[in-house]
Amino acid sequence: MHASDLDGHLAALLDAVFTHGLEADDMTTPLLSLGRFPAGSVVARARALFPADSLGTATLLVVMSHYAHRAGEPTVATCLDHAQAVLEGPGEPWVRGEALRTVALLDTHAGHRCGRAWCRSPLPELRAAAAWALGSGGVEDGDLASLLALADDPMPRVREQAAIALNGVEDPRAVASLESLLDDGDVDVRVRAIESLAAMGDVRADAIRRVVEGGCLPESLLLVAEAARLVDLLPLFEAWPEGEGDSLRRQVIGSLRAAQARR
Repeated sequence: MHASDLDGHLAALLDAVFTHGLEADDMTTPLLSLGRFPAGSVVARARALFPADSLGTATLLVVMSHYAHRAGEPTVATCLDHAQAVLEGPGEPWVRGEALRTVALLDTHAGHRCGRAWCRSPLPELRAAAAWALGSGGVEDGDLASLLALADDPMPRVREQAAIALNGVEDPRAVASLESLLDDGDVDVRVRAIESLAAMGDVRADAIRRVVEGGCLPESLLLVAEAARLVDLLPLFEAWPEGEGDSLRRQVIGSLRAAQARR
C-alpha cells in the first residue's frame, strides 16, 4: 500500500468531519478504512498532514483514540501527551473536550484523573467530557458524587453524558438520579436515562411511551422495547410515520407481534 493511498483516506476522513461533524455516522467508514494500513503509519501521517486548526486537531485526536493502541505503547504515550497538551491548552472548548475523551480512551486512569480535574470547569464542553471520562471503564466509588452533581447540571449535554456514565452503577443514588432524568426537559437526556436503566434490567415502558408520543423514536429505544418484549407499545410503533429507520422499526414490530401471539 502506497503512502499516497493512506493520504487519500486521511483526506477523506478530514472532509467527512468537516461536512458532517465528529459524531456523524458518515465519519465511520473513512475512519475504519484506515485499518488497512499499519497503525503507526496512520497516526504519524495524520500528525504530519492534518492542519493545526480546530478541525484538524479534533480529527487527529479521533485517529489517535482509534489507532494508538494498535501501534504499541510508545505511540500511546506520545498520543497521550499530545491529548493532554490540547486539553490544557487555549484551544476551542469542544476540541479540548475531545482531547479529554481521547485521554480516557488511551488511559482509563488518566481519564479519571482528568475527569476529576475538569468536572467543575466553567465550560460545559469540558464538564460534559469530564462526565464521559469519569464513566469510562467503570465509575470509581469516589467519583459518584461528582457524577450525580453533573447529572443535575444546567446544561443538557452535560446531563446527557452523566446519564451515560451512570449506566451500570447499581447504587441507589445513581438509580434515583437516573429516575429523575426520566422527566428531564431535554429528550436526549431522557433517552440516555432510559437506556442506562434498561441496561441494569430496569425497563421503563411509560418513559419510552412519553418519548415516542413526544415525536421521537430513537433506534436504541426500539431495541430496548424489542428485548423487553414491550408489546403494549406495539400500536405506537405501528402508527409511526414511514421514513428513515423503517427497517429496524419493521423488525421490532414483527418481533413484538410474534411475542404478542405467544401470550
